[in-house]
Amino acid sequence: MSPFALNKKSTLKSQKEIEHLFVNGNKICDKLICLYFIKSSNGKVAFSVGKKNHPLAHKRNKIKRLMRESFRLNWLEDIISFNLLFVFVSKEAHNYSNIENSIKSLIIRLNKNPKNV
Repeated sequence: MSPFALNKKSTLKSQKEIEHLFVNGNKICDKLICLYFIKSSNGKVAFSVGKKNHPLAHKRNKIKRLMRESFRLNWLEDIISFNLLFVFVSKEAHNYSNIENSIKSLIIRLNKNPKNV
């Protein structure tokens, strides 16, 4: 596992692609984060934190930074063929180790059996 560069080419920003991911994609959840995924020719990733649970922007941005860093350090080559959307669903803000463990478990579950997750 080498660090993954999150740049413009690897970031999911298109509203159409995100809606397609929600409608046609699969979902797996952990206690902190839900992962939406769909098979794609060019894998992209996005991170989201809800405004309803975290109304302050600086808290949402911090959680997204922690999620991005955790993904960047723990990604696997096999999941590059998926569009991924990580949604933070917990009502409390957590520290980096909790977020990292949640991201790792979702990546491992996706990597083990992407069709039956």
